[in-house]
Amino acid sequence: MKASSITNDYWDTSGSNNWARPATLNTYLNGTYLNQLASTAKNQIVSHDFSIGAVTWNNNSISTQVSNENSNKWNGKIGFITLSEYLRTNSNKSSCHIMNSYNNNVINCKPSTWISLSGYNYLWTLSPVSETSDYVYRISSTGDIDRYGNVNHLAGNVFTTLYLSSSVQITGGNGSQSNPYTIK
Repeated sequence: MKASSITNDYWDTSGSNNWARPATLNTYLNGTYLNQLASTAKNQIVSHDFSIGAVTWNNNSISTQVSNENSNKWNGKIGFITLSEYLRTNSNKSSCHIMNSYNNNVINCKPSTWISLSGYNYLWTLSPVSETSDYVYRISSTGDIDRYGNVNHLAGNVFTTLYLSSSVQITGGNGSQSNPYTIK
């Protein structure tokens, strides 16, 4: 996942929360944006099956949530994280890995995730809200989970996620924000 947003935009201008339709940002990221990358970078990115299944609010089970997300896949090169992937970035597993627990303990959960949204408004996820066809889950700048991410009325930050070829080698760094990996 990229550590900073590449733009602030609408998830889909037609109002659909179906990433595979394709959504406006899907078309942009896997077309214009991908084509603007240097050829070396483009060759390092591989197609991957991204989970795009809908998630139910008030979910009390991370395994059910992951199963719901995995129920629908899209194969491509650039996407976003899912809601469960965001929850699992949290080091406080007992209180923060389940959506309801996270929301009930949000003040304790926000500081224990490695994702920093300082200076941004919302991070888009690939996870559609199951109860509606035009909302996806977003993560607010304060770390709150927001299910009111109307895909064509609210702009959000675009933190891209991609998968690298197995031929890519780490040449330095430790993966921290102050010392990121370098690759070749």
